[in-house]
Formats: sequence, C-alpha cells, structure tokens
Amino acid sequence: MHLSNGETNPLSSDKWFHNDFEAGQKDDYYITAKDVGELLMITLKSDGGGYKSDCFVGEVPVAADYWKEDRFFGSQFLNGCSPDSLMRCTKLPPHFPVTQELVGNLLDSGDTLEKAMADGRIYMVDYKILEDIPHYGQDQPDLERRYICASLGLFYVKGNGDLVPIAIQFHQEPHDENPIWTPNDSEMDWNCAKLWLRNSDSQFHQDHELQNWVKDLHDNGYPNKAGHTNHGAPKFIGDYPEELFIDEPAKAAIAAFQRKLKGISAEIKARNAKLRVPYPYLLPKRIPNSIAI
Repeated sequence: MHLSNGETNPLSSDKWFHNDFEAGQKDDYYITAKDVGELLMITLKSDGGGYKSDCFVGEVPVAADYWKEDRFFGSQFLNGCSPDSLMRCTKLPPHFPVTQELVGNLLDSGDTLEKAMADGRIYMVDYKILEDIPHYGQDQPDLERRYICASLGLFYVKGNGDLVPIAIQFHQEPHDENPIWTPNDSEMDWNCAKLWLRNSDSQFHQDHELQNWVKDLHDNGYPNKAGHTNHGAPKFIGDYPEELFIDEPAKAAIAAFQRKLKGISAEIKARNAKLRVPYPYLLPKRIPNSIAI
C-alpha cells in the first residue's frame, strides 16, 4: 500500500489484533500518516472510533545494534537522570545476598567481589521505594493486571572502565522464588532481567519533578528553571538574541563564553565520532538556557 501524509480510503482488515478482535472478523479502518520529524506517526482507527492505535516508523536507532550488550546497559545508568539512583556499594545489604561464588567468574582475572567493593568499584541500585505501590488491576480481577518490581541491581567497574551489571534481583526479600539473575543464566533470562530493572528505573523517575518538567516542556516548548512562562522559539545556552547586556565587560564575557561553548561542541563531536553509539545530549545547542544541570 502506498501511503503519504493525509488519510487513505477505508481499508479492510482481517488480522488478529491481540485480544481486540475475533479471528476472521473484518472491520474498516482509516490510516493517517503524520510527519513528526525523524519519524512518521501512523494512526490506525476504526470508522466508528472504537479502536485507535498510534505507532511510529522510521530509521532504526543506532542503539538497536547494542541494546543487549552489558556495557551499553551499564552506560544507560551513567547518563540522563539515572546517576541519581546509582550508589557506590561498599557492603552488600542482607536482602541482596550476592556472593563471590555467584559472580566471581564475571569479574576481571584475579579480582574478587570483596576487593572490588573495598576499592569502590561496585555500584548498586535499589528501588525499594517502589515496594507496595498500587498498580493497575491489582484489586480488580476483571482487569488485566500489570506489575511493577522493587528490584535491585549490582554493577561492576571492569579494568577497562566499563560499568556492567553482574546481578539483578526482582523483589526486596530473597527467597527460592525470587532468585538473583546473572549473566551466567541463559541469554533470554538475563535480557529479561535487565528489562525488568530498566522498568523499575523508569517507574522510579516518574516523580513530581519530572512530571512538572514534562508539563513545562509541553506548555512552553522548552523547560525553564524559575517557573516563568516562556514564549516563542527556545533559546539555548549562550544564546542571547535580545540586547540584555549593554556593558562592554559583560559583552566581552558573553563572547568568551560563546567561544568556549564552540570549543566544547567541537570536543563532544570529535569524541562522538569515535563512539559506536554517539551521545549528543550535552551539546550546547541542545541545552536550553536557564536549565539546571
């Protein structure tokens, strides 16, 4: 089917959409395509408005080639807001009983879990704050229940500087039905364990501050620090289109600052050119003015 921006004629569909339709059932749908930048948003809706679904199509992101790698998983906890939850671990808590026998073969040759903790090369995340949070369908048997884990994760800094996960536990209290997962388990089990840990991390950051930030981004086009209403095009760090500063020393300081930002941009671009997965999010042209970092 050829599809361009706009709406197509009604289409017939006899595919099984999960539990939404019976096998062999036919319904008419309108498909709308909308260009939203690098991706194309496809909206599927029934003629009567009873079913609607959005999906995005576009180029596969670079990270798709590396998302299963432990070193890439570890790097996600060093970027964005995740460092808030990553803590150095010098002693394992009793409810996360990781042992040398369990992870010893995952460490560098000659290294031990005890020595790595003493040297400050073991880190962990603990999402105990998520424990006992009510979730969808918890007390309503007629709804399809959804789940959340108050999980824990242990990370190890290898000799080459990579931060990698070595142990994941889904729930706070250890027991036979709550095992500790490691890379020694099957690839599918370990990938699922990492997905659940990332799910906990995402839930952890759905807090009041983040919701206010997103609301401000939606209302004003870019986040602000002081709660002021911002209108017009976003202004990025070092960008002063209005004549706010008239003193020569201030103008000279701004010019020097802008030159420094250009140097930082060049340094980040040069570093990203050597990375398999570039990290452009701290480029000055992507950081709004007045944002707290």
